Amino acid sequence: MIKLHKFKESEIEMYVDSNVRTFSLAPWNDPIDNHPKVRRLIQNHMNNNYHQSYVLKKEDELIGVSIGFKKAWMEGFEYYIDQFWIDEKYQNKGYGTKFMNLLKEAVLEIGCNAIILDTDLETPAEYFYKKNGFEELKGIVSLAINLK
Repeated sequence: MIKLHKFKESEIEMYVDSNVRTFSLAPWNDPIDNHPKVRRLIQNHMNNNYHQSYVLKKEDELIGVSIGFKKAWMEGFEYYIDQFWIDEKYQNKGYGTKFMNLLKEAVLEIGCNAIILDTDLETPAEYFYKKNGFEELKGIVSLAINLK
């Protein structure tokens, strides 16, 4: 049975392994030795007071992860997805859409009025999110400054 679960600190290594395995493949091609960086990223999220992450599982097997947080805004709260992935062996089988639908219900229950995220243009991720109801926010641009 496929079910949405809250993120568990005791399962962090499963999440790290899934992330590295999935993002080391095309189109991302991240280094396969990213375990320490991914572990630190996840731990930093878990230390955030607004941390709100979910996993999709089939029995005890991990299908996907959404790492995010509740973000305050003028209309209340929104759920910001920082990392979302479906383990590589479950991709292109409808699990991402199932996960996103369950995630929408879960974040409504915790008082969020919207889900937001950033993703790369013209990638499978962009097409996936748009297929699942996300729209490009007109008049908004993501900006960054690298301090190192």
